[in-house]
Amino acid sequence: MSSSTSSRATLQEVQRAMITPEVLYFPVRHHSPACAWQLRRWIREHRPRAVLVEGPDDFTPLITHLVDARCKPPVAIYTHYRMGGKAAKAADERCASYFPMAAYSPEWVALREGHAVGAELRFIDLDYASQRGVEREAAEHPGALHIESLQAEHHFQRSEALRYLASRCGCRDHDELWDHLIEVRGWQLSVERLVQEVAAYCWLSRKDTPQEVLEADGTAAREAVMAAAIRETLARNEEAGDPRPVLVVTGGFHSVVLPALVAASPREAKRHVPAQSHSCLTRYTFPQLDSLSGYSAGMPQPGYYQVMWEALERAEGEPLHHTTLQLLVQLGQAARSRDMSASISVADEIAAMEQASRLAQLRGHPGPSREDLWDAIRGCLVKGELGADGAAIMALASKLLTGDATGSVPPDAGVPPLVEDFRRVATAAKLPVAFGSTQNLALEIYSRENHRGVSRFLHCVEFLSVPYGLRRAGPDFLRGVEVRRVIEHWDCQWTPQTESKLIECSAYGSSVEEAASARLRAEMMKLDDEAAESAAAGVSLIIRACQMGLKAAAEECAQHLSDWVAQDASFVSVSSALSQLMLLWQSREPLEAQRLTMLPELMSTAYARACQLLEHAAQVPEDGAPPVVDACLLLNSRLAAQTRELLLDADLFWQAAARVLAQVSTPPLLRGAIAGLLHATGRMDTEALITLTQGALSPAVDDGARQVNFLAGLLKTERELAWREPRLAEAVEALFQTWTEEEFLHRLPHLRLAWSDLTPRETDRVAALVATRHGVESLQLARVHQFTEADMMQALHTTAAVEQSLRDDGLEAWLTPQSQPIPA
Repeated sequence: MSSSTSSRATLQEVQRAMITPEVLYFPVRHHSPACAWQLRRWIREHRPRAVLVEGPDDFTPLITHLVDARCKPPVAIYTHYRMGGKAAKAADERCASYFPMAAYSPEWVALREGHAVGAELRFIDLDYASQRGVEREAAEHPGALHIESLQAEHHFQRSEALRYLASRCGCRDHDELWDHLIEVRGWQLSVERLVQEVAAYCWLSRKDTPQEVLEADGTAAREAVMAAAIRETLARNEEAGDPRPVLVVTGGFHSVVLPALVAASPREAKRHVPAQSHSCLTRYTFPQLDSLSGYSAGMPQPGYYQVMWEALERAEGEPLHHTTLQLLVQLGQAARSRDMSASISVADEIAAMEQASRLAQLRGHPGPSREDLWDAIRGCLVKGELGADGAAIMALASKLLTGDATGSVPPDAGVPPLVEDFRRVATAAKLPVAFGSTQNLALEIYSRENHRGVSRFLHCVEFLSVPYGLRRAGPDFLRGVEVRRVIEHWDCQWTPQTESKLIECSAYGSSVEEAASARLRAEMMKLDDEAAESAAAGVSLIIRACQMGLKAAAEECAQHLSDWVAQDASFVSVSSALSQLMLLWQSREPLEAQRLTMLPELMSTAYARACQLLEHAAQVPEDGAPPVVDACLLLNSRLAAQTRELLLDADLFWQAAARVLAQVSTPPLLRGAIAGLLHATGRMDTEALITLTQGALSPAVDDGARQVNFLAGLLKTERELAWREPRLAEAVEALFQTWTEEEFLHRLPHLRLAWSDLTPRETDRVAALVATRHGVESLQLARVHQFTEADMMQALHTTAAVEQSLRDDGLEAWLTPQSQPIPA
C-alpha cells in the first residue's frame, strides 16, 4: 500500500471516530463563524446532554456569567498566577493569559446554545499554571509578566504541509487558505461534512508536527487532561442511561487525536499549584481580538466576521455578498465624512463590489471572501500611489474591518482586588470611576498632603501603563524640566480600556501600590539580566519610585545601582545616570528622598565610572559621536552647577577629556567639541585652540566631512569664537578656497547644520565680521521671497551640471566672461 493511500485510510478512520451516536468531536478554528454556525445547528437539533469546551478547567465556575443575558461579547476570561517556592524560576514568576470570545466564536456559541437546551457545561483543558509549568517558558525573563493567548495557533502557522497547500491554492498565508477552503463555504455544508473537512485540514497540520514538539510545548499534557474529562463524562452518561450525545468542542488540532486518547486512557500531567492565582471575566475589544495586532489565535479583522455572522443570523441568502456590500458602503461613507482627498464615490463602491464578485468567481468562491474584498478595495479605491492617499484609504479599510466593538459583563461577575482598590482610592479622591468627560486636576503637591497622595496614586497608575491619567504640566524630575513648578496638572478619564488594563495588571498585586511595587521590582530584575546601558534606567526607576511614594522600593533600587553602574559600558548612559542622580539630590525634599542616604556615594561612583568610560569614547564611530558630545555638555553643565554641599572633582573629567582630544582616532566632531569645552572653561588658551583648528581645517586633511565635523563640534561648545576670533573665520575661508564648487555644494547642508546653533543676532555678528574682512560696509542685501531654499539648491545643481557638460564638450572657454564690443 502506498504512503498516500495509507494516509488517506488513516484520515478516514480519524474522521469516522469523531462522529458517533454517543459523542461528536467538533473540530473548530477559534473565532470561525462557519464552525460556530454549524455548531448552533447541531446543538439545536440534537440537544446534547453535555457540552465540553476547550479551555482551562478552572474556568468552569465562570460559565454562569458567560451565559448570563447581560454578558455581551466580545469578552474574555483573564487569568494570571504567581508561582512561588521551588517551582518558580525567579523570586516572583508571574504569567497571565486571555481567553477571548466574540459572538461568532464557536466556544461562545457552544456554551450559550448548550445552556439554552439544558446541557451540562464544562471547560476541560489543563489549568493555565500547569500548562506553563510544563512549558517553563518564563525562564526567558524571570520576574517579568508574560501575557499570551490561551488559543494560540502556532502549529498551523509552522505547518509545512499547510504552507505547501497554500502555495498550490494561490493563497498568501494560513488565514487566506482557511477562508478559501473552509470559511467561504462552511456555512453551506452539512455538519458532518464540515467536521470532516476541518478534521482533514487540522490532521494535515498535525501530521508534520514531531511528537517531541508536542511534549515540549505542553500540547500532549493538555490533551491527556481533555481526554480524561471526556472519558469521565461519557462514563457518567452511560451509567445514567441517558441517550443524548456528548458534544466536545476543541481546536481542530486537538480534536483529531482525542478519540484515540479517550480510548487509550493516557496518564494525566502533573498539576502545578501556584502561590497565587485568579481568573475573572472582563470586557474585550475587537482591536484586541485582531490577530494582526499581535493576538496569536483566531481570525484576523474581527469586524468583518461580525458583519458576516449578523448576515447569517438574518438568514440572508447571500451572506458573503451582503457582508461585502455593507462594508464597501460603510467605507465610502466613512471616507466622505472625513473629507479625504482621495474620496470614494458611489460609482467607486459599485466598481469595487463588481471587482470583489469577479475575484470570488475567479477563485472559485461562492461569494466574495475577506481577501476578495480586501483586494477589491486596493484595486478600485486606491487612486494614485499606495504610499500617499492610498495608505489613508487602506488604513481606514483596515480599521473598518477590524471593528471597534467593546463587550460588557454582568455587574456581579466580580473584578480582581486591584480594580476594587483602584475604585476605592479614586472615589475617595473624587476622581472619575465611570465613563464620562475628562476631569482636570491641579494638584498642589508641596503644600497639600492630600494632593500629594493623589499625585502618587496617579503616578502609580501611569507607571502601570493604565490609560487613565495624562500629566499635562508640572515638575518633570526624570528629564530635569520645570522642576521648580509646584503644581501638577492632570487630565483624568475612565474608559473601558482602563478597567481592562487594570485587570491585566492584577497579576502584580491586589492594590495599586502593591502592583506598582511589583512592577518596579520586575523592571529591576530585567536590568540585572540585561546589564548593558542599565545605569540611566536604574536611576529613572529610583526617581519614579519616589514620585509614586514607594520609599522601600526606592531604597532597594538604590542599593542595586552601584552594580548597574559598574556593569554599564556606555559613557552616555552613565553620564545620564549621574545627571539624574544630581537632580535627585537637589530635589530630595520635594521628592521626599531624604532616606536615600547613599546618594552622595552613588554620585561619586557614577562620576568616576563616567570619567573612565569617556576615554573609551574616543573609539566610537563618527555616527556615534553626537550623543557623546551631548553627554559631555551635560556633565559640564552639572559640574558648573555643583553646590558646596557636594563637590565632585572636576579635574578628573577634564583630564579624561584632554586624553580623548590627544587621541588621533577620536571622531572629529568629538575632538572639536572637547576643544571648545576646554577653551570655554579656561583649560586651553586661544592660541592653542586656533592652532588646533587650523590644523583640523587645513588642506592636508583630505576628507571634507572630517573638516566640517570638527568645525561643527567646536561651534557646538564654543560658538562665541565664530564672531570674536577673526582667525577662525580665516581658517574657514581658507577651507572653502580648497574646495571645488561641486565639493562646496556637497558640503553645504553639513555646513549649515554646523552653524545652526547660532541665534539670529549671533549670525549677524558672524556676517558682519566676514563682511568687514572683504570691505563690505553694508549688509542690507536684497531679498527675493518668491524662491524657496529648494529652488536655490536646484538652480545651483543645474548650473553645475551645465558647466560640467560644457567641459565635457571641450567648451570651457564659454565659461569665461569676455567683454564684447557694443554694436553701433
